[in-house]
Amino acid sequence: MHPPQAHSLHGILSETLSERSMNMDEQQRQAIANFRYGLIAPLVSRKLEAGEQMALMREIVSHVYTYPNGEEKKLSLRTLERYVQVYRLGGWESLLPTPRADKLQSREISDDVMHKAIALKQEHPGRSVRQIIAILELAQYVAPGVLKESTLSKQLRKRGVTRKQLTESDGRSFRRFEATHRNAIWQGDVQHTLYLPHPDKPGKKAMSYLVVFLDDFSRFCVHGEFYFEERVPRLEDCLKKAILKCGIPEMIYVDNGAIYSSHHFERVCGRLGTDLRHSKAGRPQGRGKQEKFFRFVDQSFVPEAYDLIEQGKIQTLTDLNRFFGAWLEVAYHQKVHNSFKQRPIDRYQKDDHPIRTMQPHELQKCFFSRRREKRIRPVVSPYSANFTKFHPYWPGKRYK
Repeated sequence: MHPPQAHSLHGILSETLSERSMNMDEQQRQAIANFRYGLIAPLVSRKLEAGEQMALMREIVSHVYTYPNGEEKKLSLRTLERYVQVYRLGGWESLLPTPRADKLQSREISDDVMHKAIALKQEHPGRSVRQIIAILELAQYVAPGVLKESTLSKQLRKRGVTRKQLTESDGRSFRRFEATHRNAIWQGDVQHTLYLPHPDKPGKKAMSYLVVFLDDFSRFCVHGEFYFEERVPRLEDCLKKAILKCGIPEMIYVDNGAIYSSHHFERVCGRLGTDLRHSKAGRPQGRGKQEKFFRFVDQSFVPEAYDLIEQGKIQTLTDLNRFFGAWLEVAYHQKVHNSFKQRPIDRYQKDDHPIRTMQPHELQKCFFSRRREKRIRPVVSPYSANFTKFHPYWPGKRYK
């Protein structure tokens, strides 16, 4: 498992201009909406029994939270009830604050810069505040000399993002997140699996990335697919296919890789009514199921795939995905799992928990991006199995 960390040094220095140029007020509003959804996700992502909702609400309001503006405080039960009510009436968009309320906020450090500074510290706890500021200045997120060491250091300490707190052991158990039924939790991950012949460069190789969503309850692979890129559009493609086949999960549990930490992916989960959870950097509780799956891929699938590549029977992503699909059905889903003494496919299909579905056109709306781009030249992806043609876009035109 080698996904890049959220907003890693490489990711920050190579972030696209379109992401950077999004209106800051709109970014702040979306960050607030994502924060509000994160609070209510356990309440709206699944059906609760009588009395269970109030007990869960009281548990939620008992904690102190770091708000997008950096303030740490509890929220009232009345506020939480209001968030739940407006979400059920209008979905994720109803959690967006009014632009006027957003403009009244004043901060020494913007939410975007603070988020990236925290991610850089979490990626390497030994990274000094001075180094973090230098990286942010190099990436032109802040002008040289504007962000002071004392200010950033104070904000990081306030949020508990220090070397000591990031490296000390965490004894909390992941047991409370263990799935009790199918589609309660899907674990998502990416593996740098194997090399294929490069489609455009004879004699060269191209890395293929396996994107997988695994049902926590049954270990059933709801969808897995190889791509030539480890990017958000590939993650979304895999998730859409999984939902079309198996319904909508109550929770998605992923690590802090950059593709899982994008604001757009948070919005997608909010629109789906899915609770998005991230494992902590360096403390991936509950990730052992994905790691075991990838070990089995390495031991069983990869050697056979390389044999077929050498024989010329696998040359493209289409070939590889066709073989992987067959391997899943024959070798993985039919194998009795040691923990529950059942085949993953049987455990998933025999569970009677209802599956939540969505019409394809409504599902597509959930993945629609609000971002805008300036006009770009037509480009054709070099990878035939991920063939995508981009037509010119005019300034201000929305795209998917």
